[in-house]
Amino acid sequence: MIKCNVCVCGKITRGAQLRMNKDNQRFTTFGVSVTIQAKNGINKTIEISVAKDGDHYDEIAHLGVNSIVSVKGVLLFHKRGDNLYWNISADEIVASENPNNDEIKGTMDFTGSAGKQIENKKDKKGNPYFSFSAYSCEKDGENFAYTWVRFRQFGAEQPQWLQPKSKIQVRGEVEFSIFNDRVDIGCVVREIIPWEKKPFQPKY
Repeated sequence: MIKCNVCVCGKITRGAQLRMNKDNQRFTTFGVSVTIQAKNGINKTIEISVAKDGDHYDEIAHLGVNSIVSVKGVLLFHKRGDNLYWNISADEIVASENPNNDEIKGTMDFTGSAGKQIENKKDKKGNPYFSFSAYSCEKDGENFAYTWVRFRQFGAEQPQWLQPKSKIQVRGEVEFSIFNDRVDIGCVVREIIPWEKKPFQPKY
């Protein structure tokens, strides 16, 4: 599970539409593009689907395509094959006055498994930190899809319990970067604890 509480600033690319979910409840949806800055100067634009429960068509439709908006809510990722889909369940949507301020900032709650390599390093001032990658998986038809996140914790050394394939829960600040024209999801760790996966409990 990867759940991010974020504030997103971007451009509307798909106008507001009013729809019904599987429980016949109304929700308003539209699309937003956000450009993620790359260190090598080759930026990448991602598309995010935004939904807000209820009939908010009138308050959103007037913004129109190419309007700059700020959206606060919960960002979730869904992996289908090689494609990663970005979806926000919005709490607040307002017009933005800054047309050049594309960004995604906020916090991440992550539950998953550590990868094969955990690196202990020191920064330029000699302070310790460690980094590693971990994945969260979800069902994709008959198979499983894996979404990877790169973690860094500053001012700390690798805890003894944290080993390759450890089950973990992490909370921290979400960050995004571009590598080989692909968006890398990252997190600056504030808290990391073991995760004990509970066995499946059937409902009778």
